[in-house]
Amino acid sequence: MRMSYFGDSYDVVKQSLLHWLQYFGQWSVHPMFTQPVSDANVSAFERFIGAKLISTEVLSKDTDREAYFSCACSCGNLFLDPDTGVRLKDTRGVRAHEYLFASELLRITQSRFDNLTVVFDQSVGRGSEQMHLETKLRHLLQKELFGFGYRSHACFVILGRNNELIQSARKHIIEESKLPESRFVHVLESKMTFDDFRQSLAAPEPPAGLTPALVGLWWDAKGDWTRAHESVQRDEGKEGSWVHAYLHRKEGDQGNAAYWYSRASKPVCREPFDAEWQAITKALLE
Repeated sequence: MRMSYFGDSYDVVKQSLLHWLQYFGQWSVHPMFTQPVSDANVSAFERFIGAKLISTEVLSKDTDREAYFSCACSCGNLFLDPDTGVRLKDTRGVRAHEYLFASELLRITQSRFDNLTVVFDQSVGRGSEQMHLETKLRHLLQKELFGFGYRSHACFVILGRNNELIQSARKHIIEESKLPESRFVHVLESKMTFDDFRQSLAAPEPPAGLTPALVGLWWDAKGDWTRAHESVQRDEGKEGSWVHAYLHRKEGDQGNAAYWYSRASKPVCREPFDAEWQAITKALLE
């Protein structure tokens, strides 16, 4: 955290989240300061956020990070406030102090089974916040760290080792905040089978936790090409490009389809539409 930005709109969201989560007990804050901070500013931030800071040590690129975060491994509910956000891969680069690494999150939460951890996360692409949050949540879920994200101009992830606690926290925030449920991002706890996916088409909305590409395939199967296209536009990677290509081929725009097949590193498909839909869906569910 940089105190030069104290009081901006991001801080208002931080304050609101911790207020809504007070139901689950007291909170502590590791601000991850990257610049020296006066005692007066520390007190001002504690009053504003409504929680005590567990460290005012400055994090730099040369810091012993394991020792730096040791105080976070034994507290209760914890808010972590990196300058930029969560990074899945460790780095020792010049900007390393701006991030909290996934490996550190796993260590910090390991012995805090019945506590929540909230992390400020602006390490997401503008316009693709949903996709980046889902990618991070899916990676952490594979390590048995459950969670959900809040998607806005100020993104956050709410994490914990106790899945029942996480689901309760998600429900509580939605009820208390009155925010649209669509603002809260979460991923499936287990892989969905192709049959599960097909059966889900009986519902009015796609299952929570699907990638944008799979949501696009879901809406296509429901006969809503426009919503399918809107969904895949949120994924600029190979999966989204593959579904994007299929949709434009189905639309009859062969030139546009060829472009997206190239982006997906896939050959132009000549199979019937249903066969291609099944092939892509099965591949993306694996």
